[in-house]
Amino acid sequence: MLAIDPPSILIATFLQAAVCAVVFFELRRTFRDTIPGLTPWAWACFIAVLGSALFATRAAAPSPFSVVISNSVLTGSFLLMFIGLREFTGHASGYRCAVGAFLVNVLVFTLIVYGAGEHRAGLAWLCIANGTIFVACAFTLLSIKRAGVVERLTGGVYAIAALILFARVLTVVHDVHVPSNLFDPFAPLPLQKLYLATFPFVVLAANIGFMLMVNQRTRAIVVGLNSNLESEVEKRTAELREEIARRTELEHEVAHIVEEERRRIGQELHDNLGQRMTGLSLLAEALATRLKAIAPELLDQANAVERTAGEAVLETRRLAHGLMPVVPGAKGLRAALSELAESVSLDGKLRCSLSADASIEVEDEYTATHLFRIAQESVSNLIRHGHATEAVIRLGRADGKTTLSITDNGVGFSHREGERSEGRGLRIMAYRASLIGYDFAIESVPGSGTIIKVSES
Repeated sequence: MLAIDPPSILIATFLQAAVCAVVFFELRRTFRDTIPGLTPWAWACFIAVLGSALFATRAAAPSPFSVVISNSVLTGSFLLMFIGLREFTGHASGYRCAVGAFLVNVLVFTLIVYGAGEHRAGLAWLCIANGTIFVACAFTLLSIKRAGVVERLTGGVYAIAALILFARVLTVVHDVHVPSNLFDPFAPLPLQKLYLATFPFVVLAANIGFMLMVNQRTRAIVVGLNSNLESEVEKRTAELREEIARRTELEHEVAHIVEEERRRIGQELHDNLGQRMTGLSLLAEALATRLKAIAPELLDQANAVERTAGEAVLETRRLAHGLMPVVPGAKGLRAALSELAESVSLDGKLRCSLSADASIEVEDEYTATHLFRIAQESVSNLIRHGHATEAVIRLGRADGKTTLSITDNGVGFSHREGERSEGRGLRIMAYRASLIGYDFAIESVPGSGTIIKVSES
């Protein structure tokens, strides 16, 4: 077991203070702006290193100057600990008061050592000064609201050290032997050794306690940062959801406006321009009949005008039907899909059929139009990419929900192939399904055909 003697005490104080100084200076570099008190505490440890070194280098018969310097440096380190505790606990640092108290202590201690010419009065004053600092440190820690175990234990360390120092004062007052040599191995009083052991005990225990308090504060800061980050993330997520909802609503409104405008243009083509073109075609026919009798040489031109007018009528009707494929009414979608299947089959590239429940009704024209567009885009993809010979459009209900599916016997595709060849068409179909609140799904295996299905959410 290590003996409690001055050389061992000085070595222990020097080593632990040096380690703690390094630790606190590193903490200060990282948490200087977030954890107060680290700067004075780091310098307190560094000065404790200097104080223990000064004690170790004192001669066997110390001079008054070395006694004053070494003890004053150690007292200065304790004052810095007190300032660090005040800053850590949210109090004013009080550097001016601390400097004033330090200068007064040095002055009084110097006068005692040089004036009295003995160690007894100097030791008493030193114990009173350091004990007062320890009491102030203990009071600072124990007065913390909601003080935890670490704060109470660290405050207890300072209180115990203060009691030892004040007890040493009592022994000095009652003429108990005070050795003049710090390294005197024959000092008869055990309290002298306990008094010397007080300083490394305070340095070590107080540093450990302060490290634990810093650790608690660091954890609280991290938890607070995480909480703030989570709060900001939740706030931003809510804002993004609102923005997405607004954008979705705007997209729906734009899609409604586009479809309404298409329908209006289609209606105008059918009712206005179509009728005028039909009238023009009839006039051209009548003109051709009259010219046949009175000006046969103009008959070919009249027939050309009649043919052109007829073609214009057909083109106008085709454009009107393309802009307004689904006629108003509950059965308009079924009729439009049936016409789509027939027109595709007449082309000869794909045999397409419609299978629709008799009871199916899609009264909303907006929804019916998008369902038709999905079927139209799907059939168009089949013709361009699917190499299918047969396709079936099914319109029905499953679990009380309207369902539209397009099944073919084509080559199918993998997910990557679909993104490369038909990705745009598939994205358009999925987008249209989302606009009307339908789910969009694809089942496809290379070589086994494809099923495209949309159903009410």
